[in-house]
Amino acid sequence: MNNAQKLTKSAVPKTSFTLSVVAVMIAGGCTFLNVYCTQPLLPLFRHLFQASEFEVSLTVGAVTLAVALTAPFVGLIAETFGRKKVIVPALFAMTVTTLLTATGQNLHALIFWRLCKACSCRESLP
Repeated sequence: MNNAQKLTKSAVPKTSFTLSVVAVMIAGGCTFLNVYCTQPLLPLFRHLFQASEFEVSLTVGAVTLAVALTAPFVGLIAETFGRKKVIVPALFAMTVTTLLTATGQNLHALIFWRLCKACSCRESLP
């Protein structure tokens, strides 16, 4: 076996591992993007909904709370039913609740849909 063959064989697992790490980093980044995406919009929400700073901050705080409350149970559910059986419906639920978030006519509806979205978001990454 020459040096070129040795390099090719050793590069395959390294590339696969690197792609896996990049995929996990992107998935984690997307999760945090979903959680904090309304943070730069808080001043706009305050003006648009005529709400206090506390009320508009719930668009971020409620999501963080939902993620914290569902986190202990996600591992148990995934171990019981299998990861794929948990992740696929959770991704579907996250897609639906993301679309429903856009339909919120008032601040309370926006907070409610973001709370629902956060529960499914956490379950998509056990």
